[in-house]
Amino acid sequence: MKYQMKEYETFKVYGKKLNVWKQTEKLSSGREYDRTIQVELAYKTFDFNGEIVGEGSEDFSIAREDSSLTYYEIWTWDGEKVNRGGYRWFECRRRVRINRSDLKKLKSVAAKWYPDAAVIDVRNR
Repeated sequence: MKYQMKEYETFKVYGKKLNVWKQTEKLSSGREYDRTIQVELAYKTFDFNGEIVGEGSEDFSIAREDSSLTYYEIWTWDGEKVNRGGYRWFECRRRVRINRSDLKKLKSVAAKWYPDAAVIDVRNR
């Protein structure tokens, strides 16, 4: 049975970096470099129908950004298009950055974003 989002559930799709905080560190050789310690990312909140219900920004430490956010690509097949070898010809329709725990929600909403697609595949980039 496929997962269906509940009416009260939402998920965030993260976008571009709005702000970057850096810290200057000194190496033993005396050379200095800037190390990124925190970033601010824009996001859009989607409801169970795939419609935007809010926008904002959220701060992430570099460790949290690397461990919890992942890029996914939504690929669709129209049911007809094939390549010369006879294999399905998928098209990449959207690339999103979400929290790993929201993957089931993304798959549920992708079906509503692309109702004309015969097959929808969400792939980790």
